Amino acid sequence: GGPEAISHELTEIQLQLSHLTNPTDPQEILEYFECKRKVFFLEFYFTISHCIPETFLAKGNEKAFFAVSGSLTQTVTDVSDLPRRCLRSLLPHTRGDMYSNQ
Repeated sequence: GGPEAISHELTEIQLQLSHLTNPTDPQEILEYFECKRKVFFLEFYFTISHCIPETFLAKGNEKAFFAVSGSLTQTVTDVSDLPRRCLRSLLPHTRGDMYSNQ
């Protein structure tokens, strides 16, 4: 954490952006950040839904394991739009409108 971590992250982003096919194209930059956002949520989902419950189980705290196992996955689903985007792309356009505010 802290300012050093933020500085490192920004430097890394600048480096990655400079390696894009056309680093001044707004659409390509947008696609990069959308991809980065998806990766963040996948990493977050994995940590929340697997690592935390497994840590409780490894420490022998079954009560905490069962308490967090289901609720954490739902929490991640609520904050991420990844599952909704996938569903929206599968639905016909007439039914997909109900997801437009998400």
